[in-house]
Amino acid sequence: MNKKIIIMICAVASIFLTNKVYALEDTFYPDNWIPDIFIRSEEGSFVQNQQARITRRSSDGMFVYCIEHGANIVAGIPYVGSEEQLVSELNISKETLDKIKAIAYYGYGYDNHTDDKWFAITQVLIWKTMYPNMDIYYTDTYRGNRITKFVDEENELINLVNNHFIKPSFDGITKTVKKDDTIVLIDNNNVLKDYEIVNNDMLKVKKVDNKLEITPISDETTTLKLQKKTNKYNRPMIIWKNSTAQDFAMTGDFDTIEVNINIKSYTTEVEINKTGEDIVIENNSYKYQNVQLSDVVFNVYANEDIYDNDNLKYKKDQLVTVVTTDKKGKAQISNLYYGRYKLIEKKTSLNNELLKEPIFFTLTDRNNYITLNVDNKLKRYSLEINKIDSKTNEIIPNTEFELYLEDGTLIYRGKTNDCGKIVLDDLFIGKYYIKEVKAGVGYKLSDNPIHFEITNDTSETVRITVTNELIENVPYTSKNDYSCSVFTSVFIVSLGYYVFKIKK
Repeated sequence: MNKKIIIMICAVASIFLTNKVYALEDTFYPDNWIPDIFIRSEEGSFVQNQQARITRRSSDGMFVYCIEHGANIVAGIPYVGSEEQLVSELNISKETLDKIKAIAYYGYGYDNHTDDKWFAITQVLIWKTMYPNMDIYYTDTYRGNRITKFVDEENELINLVNNHFIKPSFDGITKTVKKDDTIVLIDNNNVLKDYEIVNNDMLKVKKVDNKLEITPISDETTTLKLQKKTNKYNRPMIIWKNSTAQDFAMTGDFDTIEVNINIKSYTTEVEINKTGEDIVIENNSYKYQNVQLSDVVFNVYANEDIYDNDNLKYKKDQLVTVVTTDKKGKAQISNLYYGRYKLIEKKTSLNNELLKEPIFFTLTDRNNYITLNVDNKLKRYSLEINKIDSKTNEIIPNTEFELYLEDGTLIYRGKTNDCGKIVLDDLFIGKYYIKEVKAGVGYKLSDNPIHFEITNDTSETVRITVTNELIENVPYTSKNDYSCSVFTSVFIVSLGYYVFKIKK
């Protein structure tokens, strides 16, 4: 098998094995002259005059551009083509190479650039880019005078190339976005239409005209990528080299341009753990115990103007949401924006007192999960029982009373102290009655229950005065007893005196 054929097979195989490396062999030939287009290049003592002419690859007739000044085009000699190490091979910067690729792409053969004049215009701009110190211009004839030509066409091509490297204005930015919230990015450079969205499972993204709508569906940080790429040629630019003749550049697709937008998605959660008090009644007594309070209602307000990505979400003191605690005394507030808030209790349960002051909290990227432990207390009320004599108002100690709930449940038993009082400092809201079960010494028992009620409107101390009457004794016959005693005494004395006289 011919050695050239073997080399060609290996080169073609290398194309399919990799998207990056090209090692090809081919020959080239000068094709048609382009009428009335003459070019002169000058740098120091170097001067070259030529008429524009298209050079093509032998295998398929694909046009190529000359990239060396002063080198000859030799038809039929073998060239090796490669996309590797273009910068070092051409002795130019990466930026210059990228510009040349863009000139070649948008030049001859792009869109309506099909007239052969576009080949000459593209060739001239490639030379001007590669040799910035060289004076390259059009002449009216071969070795003729300098003329101004193709100004509009060059400007059109230069604008295409310059715009090619312009990225959307939001490239490289970082946005903090609440999960399931949508932000809109506007491209002030007006080039978004040239970029395609790279799929990202963590985001919903929609391109509408010059706007990008982004909605995080995960609370993880991710990067949204946009890419500008083409597949017109399905290959990159290829440089064809031969050590004895002119080197060529073959147009290809430009390198992918990528735009990155960093999205820091977040969620927030505020958990309210609501505790309070309830009354436990057992063994004819009562006590307070801590419990989880259900059915407690809270309003959440913004405590400042809250913005998200420059958009006002809540004005200061605006009601944001209302939550109610569950059976476990818990309530969750999810997906608030970062900012400062205040929690105000609007309704309580089990007669616990409403909180008088707001609870303030702040959500930030370092503090986006918060637990608020909110504790309520039952209001304590005082009961003062005063026991006095119904006639003299004198205090009566050691009178025993029992305190009942309206349903007859005994919750307290006690005696009046030396001051005739019973004082309870921790009664709760409810309906009650007191019952005297043992009177003080010498007093009648008062067996009429006294009913009273404690409500939210009750003053802190309930005072009840109970009067008792003394027990009345059986009437004494003291006068008769005295007369009888005197008579008896006189009789005895008289009898004695009489006996004495008889004996004498």
